Parts: sequence; C-alpha cells; structure tokens
Amino acid sequence: MRTIPCAPINREVSVIGFGCASLGSRVSPADGAAALALAYENGVTWYDVAPPYGDGQAEAQLGEFLRGKRQTVAICTKVGIGRPEVSGPQRLVRAVARPIIKALPQLRAHVAGLRGGSGRSPIRAAMIEPSVTRSLRDLKTDYIDVLALHEPTVEEVRDPDILAALKALVDKGHVRALAVAGAPDAIQAANTSGFFDVAQTPDSVFTLGLDAVPPRSELFAISHGVFGSNALEQFTALLKADLNLQQKVEALSPGATPADVLLTYALGRNPTGVTLASMFRPDHIRTNCARASAAPDPQFVADLRRLIVGTPVL
Repeated sequence: MRTIPCAPINREVSVIGFGCASLGSRVSPADGAAALALAYENGVTWYDVAPPYGDGQAEAQLGEFLRGKRQTVAICTKVGIGRPEVSGPQRLVRAVARPIIKALPQLRAHVAGLRGGSGRSPIRAAMIEPSVTRSLRDLKTDYIDVLALHEPTVEEVRDPDILAALKALVDKGHVRALAVAGAPDAIQAANTSGFFDVAQTPDSVFTLGLDAVPPRSELFAISHGVFGSNALEQFTALLKADLNLQQKVEALSPGATPADVLLTYALGRNPTGVTLASMFRPDHIRTNCARASAAPDPQFVADLRRLIVGTPVL
C-alpha cells in the first residue's frame, strides 16, 4: 500500500481510505467486520465515519473492530448531522431485507425509506462537544485524529462560536486536527480561514470538488464519491453509449474495468491526500488496494478529463 505523510496528524497514512457510510445499515455487522479486516490486512489505515452513518451504528461497529489497532490507524469522524432515530422494528426489517436487496438491488430505494431521518439542521456550538463525547465512546478511543464539520454552510465555517468549540476540543486533546467536509464553497471558506487542517470534498470525473483546494493550499485533501452519486453507473453508461469513447478509454488503460479507471483517475487527482472508497466485497477491496499501491498518474487524469469534458484538469 502506498502511503503519504499527513502533516496535520504527524503520521503516514494509506492513500486509500475505507468509507464506513454503509457499515451497519446496507452492510450487516458480520460482513462489515470481514470487510474492515480485509482492508486492514491490505494496508488501509484511514477510516472515515460519521454519527449518522450506518443508521447510527457505524461508529460503534468501527470501534469494535479497531480494538487493539488504534495506534496503527487514523480515524476521521464528523459533527453536524445527527444520528437518525431508527426503532427496533425498523432495524429488524432492514436486517431481514439485506439478503433480498443483495439479490434484487432495484428494491434498495424502498428499503431506504424505512430508515429514520436525522435531517440537516444548523450546526450550533453547543452541539459539538456532546456529539464528540458520544463519538469517542462509540469508537472506544480517547482521541479523534480528524474531526470534520459535516456539510456546513459558509457561515458555519466562519462562525466564531463554532470555531471556539472546535478549538476547545483540540486543547483538551480529544481531537488532533480539524476539517471541513462539504461543498466547494465551504472548502474555499476553510482554505482562507487558516483555522482548519483538512478538507474533504466529493471529486470524480463528473465533479471537481478538489479544485476548491489549490495546489499550494496547506489543507490536507480527502476526496470521496469516486464511485458514488451514480458516478460509476453514469460513466459505464457513457462508455456503452459511445463506442469511440470506449475505445479511447481502453487505450488509456488496457483491460481496466470502468471502476478501475475511475479509481486510477481519483488517485491521480489527489496524489498527496486520501481517496475514500466504499468497498465491502473482497474482490473490490483487493483490487482497490492493488490500484492504490501504484504511483499516481497525473497524465492519465489529464487525458481522461480531456475525453470526458474536452478540457484537461490537473
């Protein structure tokens, strides 16, 4: 596994991170634990989680897995979107539905409606420490490597009360580095503030979130959405619809699947940061980690962007 220095937490981390959004909801505890173990065995040391992930179960399940491994990994969790309220019967229905959804993925949207919605509400300074206290307990740790404001507005990124609450957690040793995980305008506000250490933003061949993190920015960059938000489906459909484009992409990366192409692109777009991937199938984990072991290829990024939108973006 290729690693890179993460200055905000003063350690080396894997260039690919494990996205835990489905841990405990779409993915069962047993399958999740197996995926976490395989990723760890293949060199993954960055784990991305948040209070609402996995219907509110992801932090606790990640904490169970990381017993005895805490000093060898980096954890990024968030504050700003609360844990959903999911009743016992709802959890039971979702557990029963998992194998059905696996066989009939078209039913996923119907089952998703059974989860309790936490909703996006304004971030307030008073909510930050209680949320982090709960995260520390669920993660079974006494510190968080990176704490991110979760989808904040520009105003929240600049709010002095919110910043003071975040700084207090750093001063207490509960948090080592601060981040903004959100849209490009929030990332740009974080970049100019001088207060935050890390930026997390969606970035794929169809989105350019990393453009909000200038090349000489001091923000450590985390990108996500390489396969999500229908990026893989959209890219696959684009190739099927355009034989000429398909042949050109094949020439760039002979024998690569659409998922391989997207991951190679994402790793090249963020060569000195972490690229998150949601990966729970053993073959996906092994393939993704193998791709992450290769050197980043900025020329591949430029060539693929040129094919997709006609303009190279570096």
